[in-house]
Amino acid sequence: MSTPSSPSTVIGPQHKSFPPALWGVSTDDAVARGVAVSDLATPLLVLDAVALERNTGTIAKWHDARRLRWAPHGKTSMSPWIWRHALDAGAWGVTVATPWQALVADSHAVTRILIANEVIDPVGLDALASVRAELLFFVDSEAAIAAASAAAARGGTRFDVVVDLGGTGGRAGVRTTAEALALADVVSRDPRLRLRGVGGYEGALAHDRDAASIETVTTWAHRLADVHRSVMSRGLYEGGRPVVTASGSLYFDVVGDVLSELVDDAEVVLRPGAVQTHDAGLYQRLSPLAGSDEELVSAIHVWAHVISCPEPGLAILDAGRRDVPYDQDLPAIDRIGADPVQPIPLAAVDDQHAYVRSDASLDLSVGDRVRLSLSHPCTAFDKWRLVPVTADGSDPRAAITAFAETNF
Repeated sequence: MSTPSSPSTVIGPQHKSFPPALWGVSTDDAVARGVAVSDLATPLLVLDAVALERNTGTIAKWHDARRLRWAPHGKTSMSPWIWRHALDAGAWGVTVATPWQALVADSHAVTRILIANEVIDPVGLDALASVRAELLFFVDSEAAIAAASAAAARGGTRFDVVVDLGGTGGRAGVRTTAEALALADVVSRDPRLRLRGVGGYEGALAHDRDAASIETVTTWAHRLADVHRSVMSRGLYEGGRPVVTASGSLYFDVVGDVLSELVDDAEVVLRPGAVQTHDAGLYQRLSPLAGSDEELVSAIHVWAHVISCPEPGLAILDAGRRDVPYDQDLPAIDRIGADPVQPIPLAAVDDQHAYVRSDASLDLSVGDRVRLSLSHPCTAFDKWRLVPVTADGSDPRAAITAFAETNF
């Protein structure tokens, strides 16, 4: 199976769980030597390349079938290796959340970058003037417009901006259509800025898949479509086909259904980012594709060891808050060695330990290597700088076929 190429990294003590025998060895050489997952220490975050490629292909085809564009939110992994999978599958670009993240993407030859966020900091704005890629970012106030315009003047450039539509109780973004149109008019009159589109983020307005949440998201998406039509009718866009952008990983189906009406006169860009690695918790429960023929699969997990069984019904693992995500659901043991087991949820995590509790006798012993399924990949990758990739995520002895470097 082919994987996108990336510059080889020299392994060192800064790379968690890599033994001294590999310090000073390049990642390319480690792959050539046939280094296996079991040659590294635990805890260890591992990517399943087969699942990742399957998910990436599924999502790319989903967008293509609807004439929608995909710009996965790169902050999920901050891994150019993973971004490249999406770009090679036809992604329109990469979404990020901060100027620094945009600079990382630009340094890795991403040619189209969308900052789905307001940018106010003058240092960050000044840095964006040097970006070589096509770059767009959100504005939701006249203050943000003024800051962008001043930075563009200092940098001798023009910035492409997107008016951000929010909703009551949500995150950033103007709250009304009238405010959005007023800001669009202000941008259109600023010689240092180009109004490239309208967008927003519906995920701050709803948090599950019940009928009320779907209705909230649907209503918001129609509002965004109406804002686009009004801006277009006023002739305020500049710089090519306008961009209409929205969607995280929970509602891309709902948003896509509404905004697909605009594909004849706009680039409709959706931004689901967790879809490439998916998970076995939050997104497994709430994914729009759950239970369908296009169902995504988890491509991310952590291997750990049982280090203590100090009393009946209690086992302690060598993975904790510094190794696994814990903000949505705690991980669960889904394999002991290579053998699948009925998931055993963790009871708690400390900084460097995990607690497995049961009223019944636990079939765990000191020294057992266990695999943890994870929930919420966004808070998994930020704990690791170099992630081994294997073609068989179920086998702790599987050979490592690549390494995904992260930038945090």
